[in-house]
Amino acid sequence: MNSKFILLSFALIFSTLFLIGGVSAKDNVTILSDNNLDNDVLNLELNQNYTPDSINKGQLFDLYLSVKNKGSDPYHNLTILYNLPKGLELVLWPDEYSNNSTWNIDTLYPGETNTLTLVCLPMYSNYTYELTASIEPELDTMEVQTNPLADLSVSVDYIVGDGIIKWFVNVLNNGPDYATNSVANNLPTDLGIISYNLTKGSLFNNQWFIGDLASGEAQTLTLITNFADGYTYDISVTSDTASEDLSNQTASGTVKLNDTEKDVPVFEEILDSRATANPIVLLLLAVIFVPGLIFKKD
Repeated sequence: MNSKFILLSFALIFSTLFLIGGVSAKDNVTILSDNNLDNDVLNLELNQNYTPDSINKGQLFDLYLSVKNKGSDPYHNLTILYNLPKGLELVLWPDEYSNNSTWNIDTLYPGETNTLTLVCLPMYSNYTYELTASIEPELDTMEVQTNPLADLSVSVDYIVGDGIIKWFVNVLNNGPDYATNSVANNLPTDLGIISYNLTKGSLFNNQWFIGDLASGEAQTLTLITNFADGYTYDISVTSDTASEDLSNQTASGTVKLNDTEKDVPVFEEILDSRATANPIVLLLLAVIFVPGLIFKKD
């Protein structure tokens, strides 16, 4: 009888250990990113998002990765792979995100959603970053597109003639990307346009509608207006493409006759002297030179 009692006791002990082990195992499921569990076992959902919708190079933005437990059991010690691509710098991140690559979650209960928030800085313009989050067999991909950038600059030169100003408005796209719908604004057309010449685009009122400019492309507007001493100009250039540097998109100054008389071309001075020469002097020159030519012919 003692032997039967001992055997029965051992049987009860083993049964108890088996039940405890089963409950413990069920309550401590460990899902790792490199496991090979079946789809019906791993019941997780991954989603990515970012804000704002429009992102420029050098502009901070928020990156979100969420994981939801769609199952009926809790998950413990989750490790989600989330590598940031080249050219996307990490600025702010929580402790559970490590090595720019892994997101560690202690426990995710049934129906619970956990979200990782990263603050990132894109280093490239007009570029598509592809982000992939994975915890096998779940996979989620997302693209983040940065806007193109075009650094436009404008410079203004002028010369003063006889009652006129000849303007040279130069616009350059310093890149790195295409500039769409470029426009030069606040042209000095209020002085009265005498004539103008464009290398590209069209002139309407006080705006020069240049159009699209490739990286490195330069265009010039030559404009002749009436003169006004002390005239102040403030010409700017804009486009639909964002720019990192706004400091060179405006050219301003004041026209002064005394400061610019020296810039009048020599040939214009010659023409002016011919047009205003004293007729008496011309007559005396004719009296001196014409007889000499006659006697030489004889």
